[in-house]
Amino acid sequence: MEFTYIIDETHVRTGAKRHLWNRYKKTYGIRFFIMLVSIGIGLFNLGRDSSIGIIFLAGGIGGGIALSYQVLSWPSRSLKLVFMKDPEPKTILIRSEKDGLFNESKNGSAHIKWGAFLEWKSYDDGVLLYVQKNSPMWIPVTATFAKGNWDEFIGLLARNLPQP
Repeated sequence: MEFTYIIDETHVRTGAKRHLWNRYKKTYGIRFFIMLVSIGIGLFNLGRDSSIGIIFLAGGIGGGIALSYQVLSWPSRSLKLVFMKDPEPKTILIRSEKDGLFNESKNGSAHIKWGAFLEWKSYDDGVLLYVQKNSPMWIPVTATFAKGNWDEFIGLLARNLPQP
């Protein structure tokens, strides 16, 4: 199986958003809940003891701002990392081999053995492949196949990689 895909701004943003949701949905949910509870305690205590109310309100609002910044800035930070040295879209070649995937671009190449992948996650518009916990490879469904097709690629991943 062999295919190419282009990494552009849209794909980087989509991959970063999918990664955020895949990795941190529980963490962000807990943080959001704590933020709401803190604001609730702050509002409840404003009429009784304004200093405690203000402290909880400030903590809840500050936590909300920090959470929003982290969620909203992640795709932009990913864009900077991918396009730091070369702002042009990048064409990536992926070829399946017996013991892994071969990945090549104009910046270099790598052979990644199946055992090196931590997991993968499939979406309607692409796949996240994890070689490191916080550094996934986003492969969009718009990949152009020279050999094989998208369904065969998903089958290959299902046979060779762990899925959470």
